[in-house]
Amino acid sequence: MSESVNDENIINSFTQEITQLKRDGDEKDELIQKIRKQRDSWRASDNAQIENLSQKLANADAEKAKAINVAIRAERENTQEQIRTHKRAVNLAKVDMDKLKLKHKK
Repeated sequence: MSESVNDENIINSFTQEITQLKRDGDEKDELIQKIRKQRDSWRASDNAQIENLSQKLANADAEKAKAINVAIRAERENTQEQIRTHKRAVNLAKVDMDKLKLKHKK
């Protein structure tokens, strides 16, 4: 009979150990799931930040391109205005020369 009680105690002890190991395993699985969820959340947040920064960079590049185009256009217009002013000055000088030639002929 004592052998039977001893066997029963051993079986109960193993059953308790197995139950505790299962609980420990379940707790570890829950912890692993929490860690994975947090990691996924961080990844999503990081991806959103990267997308946001990429969009800001693209916008900044577009604004820079616009500013360069405006500067080029202004320089071109300024150059064209300088050319027109120079042509007017040359034409006025020709008119003045023609007037002087007429005065000298008289």
